[in-house]
Amino acid sequence: MRDRRKLFPRLRAPEEVLEEVKARLPRGIREIIVDLYEAVWHIAAEDVAARVSYPPEPRATADGYAVRHTCVAGAHEAAPVRLPVVERVRVGEVPSKRIEGCEAVEVDTGAPIPSGADAVVPVEYTREVAGVVEIYKSVGFGENVAWPGSDIVEGEVVVRRGQLLYPQLVGALAATGVDSIRVYDKPRVCIAATGVELVKPGEQLPPGHVYEVNTYVIRGFLEKDGFPSKVLGILPDDEEQVARALHNCLRDHDVMLFTGGTSAGPYDVVYRVLEAEGELVAHGLKLKPGKPTAVAIVRDKLVIGLPGNPVSALNVFRVLVRPLLWHLAGGEPPSPEGVLRAKLLVSAPGARGRRLYQPVVLLESSGVPYAIPIEFESYMIVTYSRSDGYIIVPEDVHEVMPEDAEVEVHLHTGTWRATMYCAGEETGDEHRLGCKWLGGGTALAAKILEKHATKAVLTMSPLHPAFSEPRAGRVERVTRDVAIVGSPKPNVIAMPPPSTSLRQILVEHIESFKHAIPARSSRMAALLVAKGYADAGVTLLKHAEEFHLRVIDVVKEELIRVYLEPQAMR
Repeated sequence: MRDRRKLFPRLRAPEEVLEEVKARLPRGIREIIVDLYEAVWHIAAEDVAARVSYPPEPRATADGYAVRHTCVAGAHEAAPVRLPVVERVRVGEVPSKRIEGCEAVEVDTGAPIPSGADAVVPVEYTREVAGVVEIYKSVGFGENVAWPGSDIVEGEVVVRRGQLLYPQLVGALAATGVDSIRVYDKPRVCIAATGVELVKPGEQLPPGHVYEVNTYVIRGFLEKDGFPSKVLGILPDDEEQVARALHNCLRDHDVMLFTGGTSAGPYDVVYRVLEAEGELVAHGLKLKPGKPTAVAIVRDKLVIGLPGNPVSALNVFRVLVRPLLWHLAGGEPPSPEGVLRAKLLVSAPGARGRRLYQPVVLLESSGVPYAIPIEFESYMIVTYSRSDGYIIVPEDVHEVMPEDAEVEVHLHTGTWRATMYCAGEETGDEHRLGCKWLGGGTALAAKILEKHATKAVLTMSPLHPAFSEPRAGRVERVTRDVAIVGSPKPNVIAMPPPSTSLRQILVEHIESFKHAIPARSSRMAALLVAKGYADAGVTLLKHAEEFHLRVIDVVKEELIRVYLEPQAMR
């Protein structure tokens, strides 16, 4: 058996690494281009829609083996399942084989999974010998798979005219292939992205590739603080070229930042280069997201390898990189973000022993800010960019932080002003309401109504008990055409969130199915059916027509729309 991966030797607390590096490095450091980088902290002068869906195809969210989940049912350590390994797919590559039966394809995190596979078994639950992998744990349908459009679907609006382009939002534009946008206009740092799968935004996106995001996000935060920076571009997963970039940078710069190549896979080369060129202070942090981080001192200079996933890289920059840059500059960092005390509108999940940086959006009720956690994975830069800030869920929260718990919200832009949100059921006309889309179905709309929030437009089922309570605001009835699409006898369905009435409509019309792919929106459901990943689903009729789907039935659903602070909508 080949030793193809290296486990993290010992996870270290970010604070511990921060203090050690501060003790060993002296203080002292130093501080613009007309393209997407320049858009940071400017105001958008146009609406911009996603040019591609993100992710563009099903991708592995863990290093491991793509399989049919039915082939590994019942697998455990005492009775492993053995499958032949028929191909190996790295990031930037496209599978050449379809899984026809009980066989496996080795995949890296971020690599496309082959047709016929529906799950990925993480590498830590496997052992490969002579082209056969032993699997010690079963997986369910869709486990460790990022489905197309789970972050955003092509054509959906990423940026609205008049919106402040903070770094996360610029990253969201990059992830969807946008390289320019119409807008109204100290230590020296090198930044390089690593990965053969990365493509510069604006160029044609080949199959199996993704647009490069991290240099845009990180450079944005450096410019906010006035740190001069140099972007070295995209480097392949090659130790010699990574080492050459490191040498060139450290000739006339003080800090080198890599993104990607820091995990434990065979093609993660950044941490190997740092180990060879200097002293590796840490490889692996007790941080979520952001565990695969490498920190080194090379020629008495700071070198940090950040994770490749955009949200992970951003988190490490906030927690570790920025304080060290300000230490080298001769002081402590100024407050990077405003902090606002709020209450949780709904419970927030914990991360079981790891500190969780949970993005939230903010609503106001009688002068009290309420934070709503949003679902995300570390690759979802567009979803993350739509949040107002984040809360820190401590390591000792193993289940949830309860509703109404007091939290500190770290704001992305330093200050917060109540924004008009649209929440509840989709109707397809949200764009005309001039509000930020939150979704959440009737369940979330009802919760917001119960808290008597202001600056919100709620669309919900009139049958929910919350609607019978006295309320302020203008109320109107709206109708939506809901289409059941695809096959009437599906194997796999695109499943709407449980909080929406779309799920009930689907259940009433589809008698049985074997598997479900979570569809965060009706447009994502339409995409999944159109691309053949799901056999059936429920979507708005306008999306069914847009994607040219077979329509089984159309349901006219009556909903209630409540305008809280309706004068803001005129």
